[in-house]
Amino acid sequence: MPENDVTEGTVADASADAGLSSGKSEMPCEGAPEPVVRSAATLDGKLYKRLYGKWIIVMCILCALSAALLALWIAAYTIDDGGTFSELFSADYNLWGAAIILVCSVVFLLSVGKIRREANANVRENIYLFYEGEFSIETTQRGRQIGLTRLAYADCKKIRERKGFFLLTVPAVGLVVVDKEKMPQEDCARLRGLFGIPSPKKG
Repeated sequence: MPENDVTEGTVADASADAGLSSGKSEMPCEGAPEPVVRSAATLDGKLYKRLYGKWIIVMCILCALSAALLALWIAAYTIDDGGTFSELFSADYNLWGAAIILVCSVVFLLSVGKIRREANANVRENIYLFYEGEFSIETTQRGRQIGLTRLAYADCKKIRERKGFFLLTVPAVGLVVVDKEKMPQEDCARLRGLFGIPSPKKG
């Protein structure tokens, strides 16, 4: 199974807003320092497909394997004098194991599908401004601001880097998803410095 780097906590925390916070915060005053990095993310179905892509593949494989095991159990249970085949596959633990895995994987896939549909129906934009000791998230929808939050890096329980994202777990907000897809490598390096995480090993 892949490392559980998206579904920490509840799925709702990780998927409902992908970094959106509706908490109020004061706008930066005049003379405030310039952000070290500016970034943006479109919260739509495509982002969730990339975010959960590894898990979608795993769950599809589990669906296929559990369905095959269930079919083997049915065959072994119904065939008379199946010999070793019946002995191997007619055991109750094969039935229950296949059923549990199939149900869990189907529920996951249906849940992600629902999240993606809702995201496509309510597309939002997150603008991130990263400073030396804190960062802000401004969320807009159809050109209207619907959320603004300022957070300190110390508020983050965990900060991780994946191939296409930085993932910041903030207990008061949920999972903040920073999309690296269109971000220059220089900005990625600056963010690693701000987040205090090592640069990926080359080669």
